[in-house]
Amino acid sequence: MSDKRISIEHDVEAQPSRLHREATIATLSPEMFEQVYLAPKTVTRGELRHTFGNPTPLAVVGFCIALTPLSIELMGWNAAGGQTATVGANWWFGGMLLILSGIGEFILGNTFPSVVFTSYGCHFLTFASTYTPSFAAISSFNSDGSQTPTRPFLASFGNFHHQKEIYFGAC
Repeated sequence: MSDKRISIEHDVEAQPSRLHREATIATLSPEMFEQVYLAPKTVTRGELRHTFGNPTPLAVVGFCIALTPLSIELMGWNAAGGQTATVGANWWFGGMLLILSGIGEFILGNTFPSVVFTSYGCHFLTFASTYTPSFAAISSFNSDGSQTPTRPFLASFGNFHHQKEIYFGAC
């Protein structure tokens, strides 16, 4: 194949409302790509970025450790279920690590990761508190006081997940 470049000429004054397409070529070196897209520099004052660690890996670890067993329970793999087995992971790994990482990102001035991490941390805390028996969120839907999720509970709790899906889909 030959390398042909197409040049489209047009008279803007003669046809101002007509759309046009121009072929452009931009070359980016690997170093420039890494500098611009993988590690963009944000303007900050002081030396806080040099003295304060990066909280993002902590958030990724907390998210993965909390989400993996919760997903296995929700899918029922290997007869897993009940959602109370992973409440501790949801409280501490999912909730606390993500919120602490969000606060760390906020201190560094990274607004978007801060909002994402704290939002997911609050999601895990909500999930954990709902399935913690002492909070009685599930047993209040049962006449016998058991922790078995009933259809009305699942419908109500599903509204929370639906709204969360809309919120995170917009992000």
